[in-house]
Amino acid sequence: MGKDDLKLALLIVGVLSVSLLVIVVEVADTSVAHDRDIKVALYARYGIPEVWLVDLEEMRLEVYYGPQGTDYSHVDFYRSGVVAPKAFVDVAVDLGALVFPRS
Repeated sequence: MGKDDLKLALLIVGVLSVSLLVIVVEVADTSVAHDRDIKVALYARYGIPEVWLVDLEEMRLEVYYGPQGTDYSHVDFYRSGVVAPKAFVDVAVDLGALVFPRS
């Protein structure tokens, strides 16, 4: 296998890996601006259907879905409650018990 064959194989594996993703979860403390402005845009660009950004500074979950170009058509914000990914509606996360303190 030559260098060009190896590069092609790695490219194919990378593309297949991204195409299989249905959700990405980012947990951010000090990097939230970078994650929101740079990473979420990259995930949209590559067609990741849903992104959860856990903002530890603001104690909230941002759920992005509906990728269009380098943005998402929808974003929902949660500070409490039970949230389920669009692709796994039976897998719910209680934000109060998992991430954020209850008031």
